[in-house]
Amino acid sequence: MNETIEDVQRRLEDGVLWITLNRPDAGNAMTVSMRNEMIEWLENASIDYDVRAVVITGTGDKGFCTGADLREARTPLPKPPGAPDMVVGDGGRTIQRGFQRLIASV
Repeated sequence: MNETIEDVQRRLEDGVLWITLNRPDAGNAMTVSMRNEMIEWLENASIDYDVRAVVITGTGDKGFCTGADLREARTPLPKPPGAPDMVVGDGGRTIQRGFQRLIASV
């Protein structure tokens, strides 16, 4: 299996699933779509008998990953009509539904 999506790539080689962040110009900062793709790949790897290990790496020579791409516009969490712009716990819910899912999948 070799699969290339512009910003994140994966390949399975000798039982090792290689996931490579491929945005060196942005410090390999992760977009929401990259994060979601990685979550799916990692969840599938955990039930795939052909995957014995997973390596997550990044292209470029400055560093592995600078974290979330803060320049990317985020869609706010859905709220019921009439709810205030900010609700207690919004930050925690955003983390839980976002990058915490990626960490849990690892």
